[in-house]
Amino acid sequence: MKTVDSEFKNDLKCKALSAFTNEDILFFDIETTGFSAKTSALYMIGLCYFSGDSWHVRQYLSERQEDEILMLESFTKMLKNYSVLVHYNGDGFDIPFITHKCEKYDIDSAPLTSLKSFDIYKYIFPLRKIFPTPNLKLKTMETFLGIHREDEMDGGKLIHIYKSYLETHDKSYEELLLLHNREDVENLINISGIANYCDFLNVPFESCECVCDKNNVNLSAFFDFTVPVSFSFCINDVFFNASDNRLYISVKKFSDELKYFFSDYKNYYYLEVEDMAVHKSVASYVDKAFRRPATAATCYIKKAGTFMPAFSGDFSRTFKYDYHDKESYILVPDNVESDRDFVCKYIDVIRKGSLCSAKAPFK
Repeated sequence: MKTVDSEFKNDLKCKALSAFTNEDILFFDIETTGFSAKTSALYMIGLCYFSGDSWHVRQYLSERQEDEILMLESFTKMLKNYSVLVHYNGDGFDIPFITHKCEKYDIDSAPLTSLKSFDIYKYIFPLRKIFPTPNLKLKTMETFLGIHREDEMDGGKLIHIYKSYLETHDKSYEELLLLHNREDVENLINISGIANYCDFLNVPFESCECVCDKNNVNLSAFFDFTVPVSFSFCINDVFFNASDNRLYISVKKFSDELKYFFSDYKNYYYLEVEDMAVHKSVASYVDKAFRRPATAATCYIKKAGTFMPAFSGDFSRTFKYDYHDKESYILVPDNVESDRDFVCKYIDVIRKGSLCSAKAPFK
């Protein structure tokens, strides 16, 4: 087994990892000759950890098939110094692969399974439809974030290179293998910042503001962290822009006449001429010929005003065009720009109702 060490400078800007010190965190990535741990070999483990004032990369490279055991023993021993393991799709591939190998060689995998696991891929997966990328593959997301790679190889090509390396121990092959893995694990520090988009939708914001124009209610939430790249997207006719430390949301408003439906319809009569429902205590004075018991669909009053979507929020009064409509609306408050409590609540409603919120970060 060959051990290769290097170091570099970088800043970790992942909100989800801010509860840990840099010294608590271990980034890792593995290289294998296939997807199945039963039939494929583990030929490299790359680790990235913080010490002094730099990030350090340690790579264990298998120089012969028997080195799998040495790599696993070195890796599990090193794990004991850390609190959280960070990876990209490691919950789905890397960790199960290594766990199986540990079982094969009767190596204790407790140091691996006892650590908190932060899978960046799993964390951002619920937002896969909003990213302007064809997929969430590691190299795709590196391109989205503007991360440059010197390495041009993919995992499939490297399998052939590794097999040639085992036969020849050619230095050029070794350099290609190490470069690919080193950039994978180094880039996880920058890639982890992509989790901040999810936190824009989940964690409390520091401040907010609202500015209305003729057609829209424009909301902004400000956070104590930033997203790595600015981009915009639309969901359910709501425009979003994530940029720096700001989540900007623009919601269309409209003027119309909508209906408010009373839930206790059995206590109301429907007046067909007036096209409205009134409580029985009042309707008792109305001629029986002009009233009939209200149903859930006819127990309403009409309201003209300026509305915006309710997004399934817990508002005291919501309005619809028809009882069976799924969409509901609320009146735009007259003082919406200065009503901070309402603005904060509405931003939270949109974040939870208009987007698929991310899962808890740690397994």
